[in-house]
Amino acid sequence: MTKERIAKFCEKFNTHKATLIQDTDRYLIIDWRRADGSGDYYVNYIVDKKRGNLIVSGDLGEYGNNGKGPVWWLPKEIMWDKNNIPDMKELEQMKDKLLRVL
Repeated sequence: MTKERIAKFCEKFNTHKATLIQDTDRYLIIDWRRADGSGDYYVNYIVDKKRGNLIVSGDLGEYGNNGKGPVWWLPKEIMWDKNNIPDMKELEQMKDKLLRVL
């Protein structure tokens, strides 16, 4: 993933805020969308604490059910495209930014 592409994604998400939806002994659910409540470019994180699973869903563009659904609904060519996979440094930067937002 190029720096230009990352910058473009960051632009789309720069007005987002995380909202804790649920935190029980079983699930942690976080909704991350624009501060104005718009559903454009949103992501939902669901942590199943008992099973140790992380479920991520959100805006899929022209794919999924009217652009909504889990990331595995993307075509394999997009999901596994090497240009869409950050290197370790980029991944650490993305994780740091997400942690600051949360």
